[in-house]
Amino acid sequence: METIEILRKLVSFNTIEDKENRKIINWIKDYLKELKFTCKEITDEKTKKSCLIAEIGENPIIGFSGHVDTVNITKNWTKNPFELCIEDDKIYGLGVCDMKGGIAAFLKSCSNINKDNLKNGIRLFFTYDEEIGFSGIKLLLKEKKKFPKYMILDEPTDLQPVTATKC
Repeated sequence: METIEILRKLVSFNTIEDKENRKIINWIKDYLKELKFTCKEITDEKTKKSCLIAEIGENPIIGFSGHVDTVNITKNWTKNPFELCIEDDKIYGLGVCDMKGGIAAFLKSCSNINKDNLKNGIRLFFTYDEEIGFSGIKLLLKEKKKFPKYMILDEPTDLQPVTATKC
C-alpha cells in the first residue's frame, strides 16, 4: 500500500475528540500485524479509548510516537475533511499535517523493514487525546510503558528540527 493510500484511509476516520479511536487503532493494528509487528492495546477502562504499542525486533532503541486525534473542523473548511483531496500539489484532509500525514509516512516506512537485519528493534506508540488533555500518553506513563532511548515525534515544526517536546 502506498503512503497516499494509507493517508487516505487515516483521514477517513473521524477522530475529532477521538470519536473513532477504536476504529483507527484497529486499522493501524491490522496493518502492522501484516508486517509482523507484535501489537498490544492499552485501554482506558473509563473512556474505552485505546493506545497501541507495536514492536518488531529485540531490544528497541528507536521509537515513533504519534497521536490519532485531530482538532475540530472550523468554518473555513471548503472540502470534506474526511476525504483526502489533492489539488494544485496540495493535500487536504483533517489531520494531514498534524499528525495523520506523519503516521502514514511512518507506517509506509515500516513496510520496508527487514526484521532479520535489525540489530535492535523498533517500538511504535499511537496515542489519543493529544489535542486536548494528553490522556493517551498519560495512560502509557501510568502503565509504566518503556520508551526507547531515541524517539521520533512527527509534530509540525515548520521544517525545523526539535530536540524536545512539551510532554
